[in-house]
Amino acid sequence: MPDLPDAASARAAGGPTGASARIAGLPRGVLWGAIVAAVALLLAAAACTRWPVPKAFTERWLGEKLHRTVRIEGDASVCLCPRPTLRAASIEIGAPDWSEQPLFARVTDGEISVSPLSMLRGRLRITAVTVGTGEVILERTEDGRASWQFAPPRADASPPEAPAIDRIEAKDVSWKLIDPARGAKLHGTLSLQDGTLAGRPAHLELRAQGTLRDLPVQASVEGGSVLAGAASGPQPLKADARVGKGRLEFDGQVDSLSTMSGLDGRYRVSGPALAALGALVGAVLPRTPPFEIEGRLHHGDRRWEVGIAKARVGQSDMQGEVVFAPGVDRGPTRLSGRLVSSKMRISDLGRSVGFGEKRGRSDRVLPDVPLDLPSLRGMEADLDLSIGRLELGKLAPVTDLTVKLALRGGVLALGSMKADVAGGHVTGDVRLDGSTKPGKLDTSLRITGVALQQWLPKLRGEAPIAARLNADLTLRGRGDSVADVLGRADGRLRAALGAGEASRLLLEVAGLDIAESLAVLATKDKSVKLDCGLADIRIRNGIASPDVLVIDTRDTVVTAEGSADLGKERLGLRLRAAPRDFSPLTVRAPVDVGGTFSAPQVSLDKTRIAGTVIASVVLGAVVAPIAALLPLLDFGEGDPPSPCRDRLAGLKPPPPTTRNAN
Repeated sequence: MPDLPDAASARAAGGPTGASARIAGLPRGVLWGAIVAAVALLLAAAACTRWPVPKAFTERWLGEKLHRTVRIEGDASVCLCPRPTLRAASIEIGAPDWSEQPLFARVTDGEISVSPLSMLRGRLRITAVTVGTGEVILERTEDGRASWQFAPPRADASPPEAPAIDRIEAKDVSWKLIDPARGAKLHGTLSLQDGTLAGRPAHLELRAQGTLRDLPVQASVEGGSVLAGAASGPQPLKADARVGKGRLEFDGQVDSLSTMSGLDGRYRVSGPALAALGALVGAVLPRTPPFEIEGRLHHGDRRWEVGIAKARVGQSDMQGEVVFAPGVDRGPTRLSGRLVSSKMRISDLGRSVGFGEKRGRSDRVLPDVPLDLPSLRGMEADLDLSIGRLELGKLAPVTDLTVKLALRGGVLALGSMKADVAGGHVTGDVRLDGSTKPGKLDTSLRITGVALQQWLPKLRGEAPIAARLNADLTLRGRGDSVADVLGRADGRLRAALGAGEASRLLLEVAGLDIAESLAVLATKDKSVKLDCGLADIRIRNGIASPDVLVIDTRDTVVTAEGSADLGKERLGLRLRAAPRDFSPLTVRAPVDVGGTFSAPQVSLDKTRIAGTVIASVVLGAVVAPIAALLPLLDFGEGDPPSPCRDRLAGLKPPPPTTRNAN
């Protein structure tokens, strides 16, 4: 075996020695692999090392990505491993150019990581955000621009997409919300942990106060995930809010608070009036006494499904299901569903339909509270209403009322109306057009077989009239209140009374001489026998004038002429009594009814004596109008035929030579 050269010999020969000799003896591929690995380790170590941030460059780069000014203060560092991460003692993001707020957000002890690929794809994806303390100002303008939109508006005017966030943790953040379109000016605190936080469930705790639509607000919300897609399955949600004098409580779950999709749970809401609740959600609801509603709420597919398990408004109750869809692109909100009430009082809803209060003189009878017609233009509705008992104050209640409510373009239509009233029935339609100013009312009602002794309030403990009523009413008018509409109305009322009785008290309260003049106190009976009554009253520009107004008391026929001014609420009527045959009682003075609706004045005109005018002459003068009213004397099966029908049907016009001594 040959001798190996020693180190000295190697050095003398100029060759590698020691480690160098061993490296030189390695294969060339292994050598290059070791070099590459060493360089990679050095680069990895450099990437995973926190390096001081070149602030000017970083502020400029983030500003370009967020389209905002960015300011970094205090210590700041960047690390590229495992993903680009910026840490800073303080980072401030400016408000958009159109905003007058000093900033959008400021955080301390903040850390933000971004996806490298998202920087190449155009939409920034934030993988993690950690905030020690912070401040956020959220602002949205009436045209839809929002301070949390970090990209310029698109050519199609659709809002830009916000950056996607995978994980967020904020310990103590103060916030402010300014949204003039929704009348919101709120502020509060936020604590949040959400996203891929290993071993820790997502949790949100929010406190708020301020004003919403000029009402003071205090609210608290506790829930789970707020990031879309960050959590699997529904997240718990509890809310308690006081808005003005109202309160809303919710206990349920939601898939994501960012979209409110999958919201489902029990709710309870109460307050001083339904109108205040409607103002908050953009719905037209009536002005009412205090209310309380509870049930189940579900949100999905851009609509709210509201189950009403129990509702009480004043002394009225209600149940049902409605679907509420907020307007899109400034379109109207939509409401549909079915509501059922076992008992409802008109006084609980009266102010919303013009009843229950007056804004003018206290001596007026007709309600003149303004109807909220402009609100009708911002909503569409389709509702089926069913009311078991509708209480009308002193009048007998309406029972088994059903109506279909439709609201389109500011026009409210109450169609297919059916109800039972005092043993009779009411059907018809009402149309209120709020698209014009003043509004327009168009109604058509039919009343059949209503027992007036059950419907009208008692007079000193007695029914003023005991008879059945049939009537047809058509009415058209313009105005912003019930009084305004009637004061300018056109229409017609055709009515018939069946056989019955009228209490003498009805006439005695006007004065004994009045009753004697009408020849209805010839006996001491407590009531006056009625064979029938007929009326054909035309209404022109708020003035109601009878073409025919006849009350047949078998022995005496009472007629009326004149008018009633519905606008000024003044009466100008004259009543005349004519016997069927000549008798000393024929010498009667006409009765004048004047004054106002609230204070009528009844008097005798003793300067004009009725003379010998008898009923056949009076009735013969209006043969044609009376003949047109005779079909109204049919009151249906179970009621005896009216004794007036054959009698009046045989009327003939008086001869030209008939003498009238008036």
